[in-house]
Amino acid sequence: MSLQQRTPPSNILISGSESVSGSVPNLSAYDDEDSYINVNPRKRKERTEIFNYQKDQQNFHREIMSLLEKFGQTQNENLIMIKEEIHTIKNEIKIIQSSNEKLIQQLNQINLEIEKMKLNYTGAQNKIKAVEDEITIIKNQKCTYLFLKTKLASARE
Repeated sequence: MSLQQRTPPSNILISGSESVSGSVPNLSAYDDEDSYINVNPRKRKERTEIFNYQKDQQNFHREIMSLLEKFGQTQNENLIMIKEEIHTIKNEIKIIQSSNEKLIQQLNQINLEIEKMKLNYTGAQNKIKAVEDEITIIKNQKCTYLFLKTKLASARE
């Protein structure tokens, strides 16, 4: 099987020049309206895809805007919730601080009472020591008195 090569048909134009492709490159050179008899205007088909793309783009835009609005709403709700929690935590901190201050005052009062008790204890210890010393002196005097009394009684005899 041999393949033969076809050559495009040649058209002889009014001007006498040949055109291989059948199209006229310079239409302004032809003034004759008869030459336009074979020229058909091309009707462009309307692309439905373009309209679909526009609708799809509009739908996509609406979906994105809806998503962003919902995201913004949830962020606002979260922010409000966080603000409320911060406010509650601040109030709890104030309560803890006031409780802490009260505990510090009570601790200071207890420390003062302990210091007073220590002073009273040392005072009582000093008094006990003084009384013990007096008892020892009295015992010594009693022993001395008894000793002298027995000596005096034995000297009388």
